Amino acid sequence: MPIRTIDLQRAGTGHFNDSADTLQLIDANALDSARATAHVSTIVSSTVSSTVDAAYINALSGVDGDTLGGQAGSHYLDYTNFTNTPSIPSLGNSTAGLSFVDSSEARKLLSGGTGVTYTSGTGAIEIGQAVGTSSNVTFNDVIVSGNLTVSGTTTSINTTNLTVNDNIIILNNDATGTPSQNAGIEVERGDQTNAVLQWNETSDYWEISSGGTTGRIITTGDTVGDITEVVAGTGLSGGGTSGSVTVNMANTAVTAASYGSGTAIPVITVDAQGRLTAASTSSVTPPAFSAVTSKPTTISGYGITDHLDSSRAMHIPETEFSVTTAGGGVYKFTGDGFPVESGNNPTFYVTRGKKYVINNSSHSSHPMYIKTTPSSGTGNQYTSGVSGQGTVKITIDVPFDAPKLLYYQCSLHASMLGTIVVLNDQFGQPDSAGVNTLADARIAASSINALSDVNTSGVADTNVLAWSAGNNRFEPAAAGGGGGGSGINWTAIKTTTYTATTLDGVLCNTTGGGFTVNLPSSPSLGDMVRVIDVYGTTGTGGKEITIGRNGSNIEAAASDLTINVNRAALGLVYTDATNGWVRIEV
Repeated sequence: MPIRTIDLQRAGTGHFNDSADTLQLIDANALDSARATAHVSTIVSSTVSSTVDAAYINALSGVDGDTLGGQAGSHYLDYTNFTNTPSIPSLGNSTAGLSFVDSSEARKLLSGGTGVTYTSGTGAIEIGQAVGTSSNVTFNDVIVSGNLTVSGTTTSINTTNLTVNDNIIILNNDATGTPSQNAGIEVERGDQTNAVLQWNETSDYWEISSGGTTGRIITTGDTVGDITEVVAGTGLSGGGTSGSVTVNMANTAVTAASYGSGTAIPVITVDAQGRLTAASTSSVTPPAFSAVTSKPTTISGYGITDHLDSSRAMHIPETEFSVTTAGGGVYKFTGDGFPVESGNNPTFYVTRGKKYVINNSSHSSHPMYIKTTPSSGTGNQYTSGVSGQGTVKITIDVPFDAPKLLYYQCSLHASMLGTIVVLNDQFGQPDSAGVNTLADARIAASSINALSDVNTSGVADTNVLAWSAGNNRFEPAAAGGGGGGSGINWTAIKTTTYTATTLDGVLCNTTGGGFTVNLPSSPSLGDMVRVIDVYGTTGTGGKEITIGRNGSNIEAAASDLTINVNRAALGLVYTDATNGWVRIEV
């Protein structure tokens, strides 16, 4: 039997080798079975103690790891030599859910979306602009749902309006430690110096810069330093260095008064501090119209373009009055014949054929009516030629047949009552003595009796014609006398209460204080009394003359009259129990 030599691990001393150690295997039949088994087991267990790997196998004599199983290593690298492998699809086909495409086919499977452009030929994906980390990117409308952090040195907002929902804007947000930077808002003003509102960190207060000037904003609680002294300047006095101080304007010794009048102009001297240092008046005498030279010769020459021609002038009211006071039982008037406000319920003298207007701005609370007989309410109205009764404007176009006496009266307040004396155009207004003088001397003496309201019976030398209210006609009377043919009995000047008798002419002096003149207690039709303020003091408070009605009505009212106009002369005639005493002159 041939002998084969192999290298085995030798127990305890290393390996057998071909030159030094020779192990001869003999036929097992030649050995004792038990001895052979035990001997091999001992050798294998003590020898095979290392990891068997490819290097180990290659180290074995006559064994090649690359030819395991009788195959070279490349055999196991070829996919086709494997068994139980999946089928691989061919290009453009699918097998068992798998597809195989090349790059051209793969690009065809992609497409662009909103805002994205895709080129299948090249596989390029674009959004219209570069979006690299160093690119300048522009978008139309952008909504950022999360936080937005912008890094850089300048953030420009080119919008027309900037709207911020937050109510606090923090500037210098990166400041830490001790503050040192100012912060605020600057307004670009083109060619002009910019305006700035900012917090001055150095001075620790708010300030405003405008037009190149910077000023501090003083806020509540600011401490701006103490005032150490107040000095009074020119024209001032006072001041001080501590506590509360007072600065007064120096007295210039100018008397406190109103300077100037209708005939004098004020002359004022003012110093450099604006104080009045002197004040006086200088009389001004307007030149006579005749002394004015180069006067225009036409109305338009005076700049009057809206003048009336003769036809329109015919419609202008002859006389116009306006109620200035209404209440307390009286009407008072201003206007033609009343350059200043009249006394209480004055007598009007109107002429037949003339037109008159009474403006009553108080008509809503004191409506005025023209009446034939005084009465409460709106009764006894005189309507001939009268329009606008009870309204703001009453027009009276006095007819030629108007009665000699009419009355104006408030329909709501009977005591607001006055007399209207109707005259012919030829006769003037009675004077203070009750004498009607002839206005037109062309009336011959022989024609006077032809007048329906004149009686010359019993006329005597030096008599004059005087109106008799009781007889409603002109009758002879002594010069200075009253109507009815009887003279007025002028009394001595009265300074205290006096009760008059019929035909008394009571001369009053109220310089020492007002008093009462009582009317006769049992008057008869035609009885007359006249009262005159001789010293012209009844217009002063507390110096009025009271006309006591003494049980009879005065102009249909159960109330006294008051004379409170300087130099007033009042004539009264008794008519009847209803109307009582009626004024015939003021």
